[in-house]
Amino acid sequence: MPTELEELVEFISHGNTQVRQLAVENLVPFSLSQPAIFKTNQLLPVKDLKLLVRDYKNPTEPNANLLAMLLANLAKWDDLKHILNLERPAPKELQSSNKAIDQLLDLFVKGAEGTYNKDADFDYLAYFFADLAKHEEGRKYFLSKQDYDASPTR
Repeated sequence: MPTELEELVEFISHGNTQVRQLAVENLVPFSLSQPAIFKTNQLLPVKDLKLLVRDYKNPTEPNANLLAMLLANLAKWDDLKHILNLERPAPKELQSSNKAIDQLLDLFVKGAEGTYNKDADFDYLAYFFADLAKHEEGRKYFLSKQDYDASPTR
């Protein structure tokens, strides 16, 4: 029989955005203290977190900082470095490349400026980037000029 915490993790994949958001709000503290709860069922909860990326694209998302915190905590898991190669269509407000890492960097910059989401500064993404930089691929990405860096729309 699953524990209450395991049942809560299952709500990450719920079809209703508000239910996913409530689940995330309550799971953030456990993402660091009990990361194993996200690695069950052949990493299904981690795969379901892709739904959160879709929610993240909402510039009025009131829980955006919590989502950034969850992402930062999950970056302690070494296999999350695959996000360096993950591609998703960029929201028009970000005008980023289709690389998820570029979009997250854009969120971080626009969060500091307060130009993307008035309810979020995305400060927790700094921890996420630091954890990615512990991997050779991450250091290479952050220290190399990217095609995205030359974008005139930034």
